Amino acid sequence: MITKEDLQQKYVKFKTEDLLAIIDQRHEYTDLAVVVALEELSKRNVTETEILKAKEIEKENAKIYVEKNIIDSLTFFQKNLYYFIWLPLLTFAWKRNLAEEGYVLKLRQASYYSILGFIFFMLTGISEFLFAIHDIPAIAIWISGFLVASVFDEKFNREYLKKRLLGRINNEEK
Repeated sequence: MITKEDLQQKYVKFKTEDLLAIIDQRHEYTDLAVVVALEELSKRNVTETEILKAKEIEKENAKIYVEKNIIDSLTFFQKNLYYFIWLPLLTFAWKRNLAEEGYVLKLRQASYYSILGFIFFMLTGISEFLFAIHDIPAIAIWISGFLVASVFDEKFNREYLKKRLLGRINNEEK
């Protein structure tokens, strides 16, 4: 069990912004953690300017979070790339880069397009075999699958993430 002394030793090393975040999001912390954070802030004689600066940093971080989760979507070229080059071996590095940079929407879209690219590729191959479709109509099926994937991506992927983000914001306000 964490004691008050443990928290005091830990919070001495925290930045003022981090301590203010604990107080701001007190519903996510224990009462003891909030009390120790308040005590540490009172020892530091935090000014209003520092508090306002921390609030601005928090607003900027929230703005970046929203951009990476809702606004920043894959470009048309990137969507095509993941749809038509769906092999994980070929797209792993790009997806890992998106994950490291915190792009939730882009990463979901990359996986979404890769999966649907594979599914439509397989459907094209099966329909070629079963129905003796020639190459050009088969390729047209695969390409039309991209159009279907694009429409569903806009409608469902993005809407789901918006609802999830709004739910998270509403929970933080409580």
